[in-house]
Amino acid sequence: MVDNVDYEIFSLPIKKVRIVSKERFDEKSILLWIMSKVIKVQCTKCWGYNTKRIGKWYNEHIVNHMFLSNYLTIKLKLHKRKFLCKDCKKWDNVFVEWFSFIEKNHSYTKTYAQYILREREYSSLSELARKFQVSETLVYKVINDQSLEKLANDKIEYMKSQDELYLWIDEVSFSWHDMICTITDVKQRKVLWVLPTRRKKDLIEWLEKLDEETLQKIKGIATDMHASYKDTIQSHIAKKLWTTVPEIWAKAVADHFHLIQMLTKRIYEIYRMSKRMIKAWHYSDDIQDLCDQEIVNSQKYRTDKLKWTKEYVWVYDSYKPITLWFFISKRYVNLLTMKQESHTEKQTDRLWQIFTEFDPCGYLKEVWVGKELLLKWIKEKSIEYIDQLIESFKTSSHYLLEATWKTFEKRREEIQNFFDLWITNAFTEWKNTKAKLFKRMAYWYYKKENYMKRLLLCL
Repeated sequence: MVDNVDYEIFSLPIKKVRIVSKERFDEKSILLWIMSKVIKVQCTKCWGYNTKRIGKWYNEHIVNHMFLSNYLTIKLKLHKRKFLCKDCKKWDNVFVEWFSFIEKNHSYTKTYAQYILREREYSSLSELARKFQVSETLVYKVINDQSLEKLANDKIEYMKSQDELYLWIDEVSFSWHDMICTITDVKQRKVLWVLPTRRKKDLIEWLEKLDEETLQKIKGIATDMHASYKDTIQSHIAKKLWTTVPEIWAKAVADHFHLIQMLTKRIYEIYRMSKRMIKAWHYSDDIQDLCDQEIVNSQKYRTDKLKWTKEYVWVYDSYKPITLWFFISKRYVNLLTMKQESHTEKQTDRLWQIFTEFDPCGYLKEVWVGKELLLKWIKEKSIEYIDQLIESFKTSSHYLLEATWKTFEKRREEIQNFFDLWITNAFTEWKNTKAKLFKRMAYWYYKKENYMKRLLLCL
């Protein structure tokens, strides 16, 4: 006796199919005999219902359906009837009926594919084959049957179902300089698509697939400090909706992570430049005498002062100042990248010694003060600190700081939008890290299409 509960357990539509019987197929699987309840069957060519059954026999077909556990699988034995379409009779269109839960010419159901695709995120092909006790060929066939067009349609349908979309575009390396781009919805934490290259042409082709209603749902666009993707999306939306760029509602955002990253990069560059100039004795001849003296005598601490610096006053008598050669050989740049509130007393003493003795032009102090202003802006959510940072960098004569304040001034509106939308690239960077992990797990991908499928299915 087959109960209605069996249809729910085995994920079968009770209105369309009938379970005839259940039997043991082998030690690892159970076989269900399935017949269709549908009387009117659509033609597979003209999709009409003017069809007639031929004969009373059935075509038997066994497919994989689902897993009850790692040691027990469910197989379906389908009884398919033959039909003849009266409208297509002159072409002798005899066809076998099909079931909605099985794709055409597949030896597995959609439920079976969901099991494998769900575990694909954490396992390789060989591990999936061992776990589900099937061949690697079948696992590869299930994954390979998922075409990019089908995945694209699923992603577009998802976008249509959302009320608002906040896009973030970032790049991931496929091989050397060959890059792919991931498009994510950072609010809903969903990967929307993967572009095969970072060219604008591929982004425009993806945008062409979206209708006007979906484009109107895009409320925020965020990328890194390169504005090419943002400009491409905004110009496409304005062109498609017959508006101008200032009138569209898709705001551009520059999050604080990229701003901090930019200033941290400037700190490293200026620090390395300062060390090279000190090693080359660019500032004064006294540095050459001091370095030679420290190398010969191997002095750990330094007692004299350089002529071109301000006199250094110890903040704490228990901490002796560092030597010039010790500063050059060690990476004291970590003191510049740390937050001021995280410094210990000794680290504060070391930091101010660097500013007074090893930074004669004041470039390190300028970029460090700018970093602290940026952190205050993030903490207090006030754009005034960004204006102070721009004004302080404008008075600097260093070319790197000059390029930095120009970038901040150009992106000021995008920085202000960050507080309105409050979207960051944390989710996108997390997915990019997983994308790199998938590439290492597979020991490289030779076909980019297979890599894109893996990302769309597993991210």
